[in-house]
Amino acid sequence: MEKISYAKYLHLHNRSLESRFFLGFPSFSSLTRLVLQGPLDSCGIVVSVGRILEQTPNLEILSLCMEERVKDTEDQYGTMGEEYEDDVVEKEMDAVSDDLFVAPDEFMVPDEASFSMPCLRHRVKEINMVHYVGDETQRMMARLLFRNALVLERMCVVLVKGTFELQSKLKNEIDSWVVADVEKIFL
Repeated sequence: MEKISYAKYLHLHNRSLESRFFLGFPSFSSLTRLVLQGPLDSCGIVVSVGRILEQTPNLEILSLCMEERVKDTEDQYGTMGEEYEDDVVEKEMDAVSDDLFVAPDEFMVPDEASFSMPCLRHRVKEINMVHYVGDETQRMMARLLFRNALVLERMCVVLVKGTFELQSKLKNEIDSWVVADVEKIFL
């Protein structure tokens, strides 16, 4: 990663961003534009985006291309394939007692104070979110980004196809989180 630490534009495509991966992430002080593409399927992804933002102090444009979740499946021949999920994240820890389980960073819901990155407060001028369905994790991400982007000038949210009523509800909810006076585009 050190070889690309002076990049001005970075596009990361992932299946799942684990927050611990970004603990050793180099500082990208020259990075002004970042595109993160992949499923946004857990609080851990939100924590990871926060860690990335900590290492991009001069970021001006942030784009999230949120894909449907993908899970590995085994077909009749025993080979692994991929299956797309639309539904809510499955609970994987059902068998573990809540009393014995201590949640790692990936499962902790970030709060406003822990997510107020300097680049959001002082640099980020544009946020784009593509394939917004308004599930719990996407809502958390949008709320944290838009509430902390104080110098935001432009935002674009591409909503998934749905009824006018659903899209209107999602648009109004996002509108309520935006604190800056911005150009708002909803598609």
